[in-house]
Amino acid sequence: MKLFLTLFLLLSSFSIFAQKVEVKDSVINVDNIPYARIEAEGGGFQQKTVTISDLSNKPVIVIRYYNTNIISKKMASNPNGTVFFADFSFLQSKQKGQVESYFVKLEKIAKHIVKSKLFKDGKIDEEAVGNFVLINPIVYTKN
Repeated sequence: MKLFLTLFLLLSSFSIFAQKVEVKDSVINVDNIPYARIEAEGGGFQQKTVTISDLSNKPVIVIRYYNTNIISKKMASNPNGTVFFADFSFLQSKQKGQVESYFVKLEKIAKHIVKSKLFKDGKIDEEAVGNFVLINPIVYTKN
């Protein structure tokens, strides 16, 4: 019984802190509160460019998707060693970060932006940007 109660309390505490992130009409909403704006250009994975703007519609992040081939990533299911990644360009601070990426849907990008806490009160949080760049440095070069 103690084990059941402990597991129940642990799982319920996670749901209390879970945030509902959704994209509706080019706006990222967190728990139904506008967080930032998001727009995508281009079709396929490799041509896709995503612009994240603050709530005043000022572009602050440009995300571009690329791929490259890495010898150490070669395996039967990936004979060329192809790695997909996203370059994050932060326009105000002129910093760049990079994330190995398979997320191309706007909702997944939005969740990554929210999880990284890149915005505060509808504006880009420069401290969070610095942390993002520190944690996600440039590792790959595009083909």
